[in-house]
Amino acid sequence: MKRKSIYSLIILVALVALGLSGFFNKDSSLSERKVIWKHNLETKGIIRSANLYAKEDLIYVSSYYGPFLLEIDSSSGQIKREFKVGEGIRSSDLTDKIFYYNTMDRYDIKNNYIHALDISTGVEKWTQKIENPEEEYVPLSLKADVGKVYLNEGFRKVHALDSENGKKLWSFGIELSTEKVINESPLISTGKSVVILGFDDGIVYALDSESGKELWKFDTDHPRHPRPEEILVTNKIVYVASYSTTGDTVYALDTETGQIEWQFSTDGNPNTSMTSHEDILFVAKAHGYLHAVDGRSGKELWKFKTDDFPSNLVVSGNRIYFGKTEYREPFPAGGHIYAVDTKNGRQIWDYETQGTISGVVATNGIGYFSIGNGEMIAVK
Repeated sequence: MKRKSIYSLIILVALVALGLSGFFNKDSSLSERKVIWKHNLETKGIIRSANLYAKEDLIYVSSYYGPFLLEIDSSSGQIKREFKVGEGIRSSDLTDKIFYYNTMDRYDIKNNYIHALDISTGVEKWTQKIENPEEEYVPLSLKADVGKVYLNEGFRKVHALDSENGKKLWSFGIELSTEKVINESPLISTGKSVVILGFDDGIVYALDSESGKELWKFDTDHPRHPRPEEILVTNKIVYVASYSTTGDTVYALDTETGQIEWQFSTDGNPNTSMTSHEDILFVAKAHGYLHAVDGRSGKELWKFKTDDFPSNLVVSGNRIYFGKTEYREPFPAGGHIYAVDTKNGRQIWDYETQGTISGVVATNGIGYFSIGNGEMIAVK
């Protein structure tokens, strides 16, 4: 009888220990989350959507609805400088010291402007007027790289502009059998002299960045959703996410030849977000998973369950940060921001927001998040 009591006591102690272990593990996970600062930028027009960029110890943020590009101290969240850029920024990009942005005349949509602002001096370097050929909305977007700015005109055409003066260097266009237009900016490789474009004809094109000459092309072969959902370019691999009725296929293509190195199938709805870090590809799917995939072999390393609409994947140190929009009744929608360990897919922390996540950047192990209600949050 005593022996049974001793065994029962041992089992009870073990169960309590396991329970406390789980409790403390949970608490230690939550204790890793630290809000560094939180500010509301609504008075500066940073609402609904925002473009975020991290540069050394500074964060830059702009919005379609605000007239400023804000320079923010990453450690305190205080605004250091304000650059007057005007409302209606439709797309933008930041290189080492130049902020490129595209604005549209609200009263004459045929006229668009590309601006280059030197953030070291606050002086506009150049402005180029882009005339749209037709009286209709055209989804202009741009991407900047060393020496060039790539402009997506929207009418099946991409231009390369000289980053020093805005002069056109070359153009590349395709003919489509429908009235569809391009509405995703071209993706630029950083280690190779190649520009990768995805069009509504379902074909991915690789161009020589100096001449605009076609180097190779790859057909995604999905007639229902022909344009690639996402294209991510690294020095050696071009990752292409293409939607089909059964889910997504992510293709890993050789940057120089366009040949398939491997392919990876994912579940979930459209709206793919991708990023890569140290030969690992991270792929997030709406109502699916965040996958970590070996970039050399295509083998899945781990996956993390996501709900709703995850987006804006960024990596800093051993953490991957992303936002998740939750559409609920009644509106407005809310969201969560997450930090996940890149090595094992373990959730480190999550943070609930009172609005949708419109922008994410990360640097020095801290995630910076712009919320649709005007808040900006730094979380470690």
